[in-house]
Amino acid sequence: MMRALLALAVLCSGCGIPSAECTSAAPDRCGATATQPAGPPDAGVGSTIMLVGDSITAQWAAGHWPAGTVNAGIGGNWACNAEHPSQPAPLIVAQAGWYVPSVIYIMLGVNDNGDAAHIWACLQADVELLRAWYPGVHVRILSNIPLGAASAQCAVLNAKLATLRGLIASGPYDYLDTATVMTCGETCGGLPALCSTYTTDGVHLIAAGYTAWAAALGLP
Repeated sequence: MMRALLALAVLCSGCGIPSAECTSAAPDRCGATATQPAGPPDAGVGSTIMLVGDSITAQWAAGHWPAGTVNAGIGGNWACNAEHPSQPAPLIVAQAGWYVPSVIYIMLGVNDNGDAAHIWACLQADVELLRAWYPGVHVRILSNIPLGAASAQCAVLNAKLATLRGLIASGPYDYLDTATVMTCGETCGGLPALCSTYTTDGVHLIAAGYTAWAAALGLP
């Protein structure tokens, strides 16, 4: 069966604001060039929903989202994955069969070391790339979920993610705020934090967190 390649680079960086998911050091910034599918998907085949994201998306186990969903989440994924293509980094490739989803949800940015404006520019490029790969398919940006108090990086990253959410919300793309429903009055650095009942490490979700996230997405 022919495969479409959605290649999104993963590396960790020790510079700037630390990544929420990556821990190993690497010089300068991280990234590599995304690989376009070999050709257009065949209409009328396969999935209705495609999920693009990092490990928060990737760890959402099959069976907890609607049948036909393709989870293209990649642990450590960046919004700015096209930066520094000469970096000696292996590509992690999510392979999905040829299909035309009815909607693509994308949530990226928590792993990026740039400021919010830079990440927003990268995220817009990601959306346009998905639109080019899947003409006519609706692409919806999801707000990043704030980190919980269990994460040592929550104060710094939640401030950046709050700024990023503001940029996305005022931008030209369809946007869904999934951050608010993932909080429950807890704070970190004076900002709303991921509810502790939805996570154990302050970054990734557990079953209760994915249930709440699915409800925010309107998924059964």
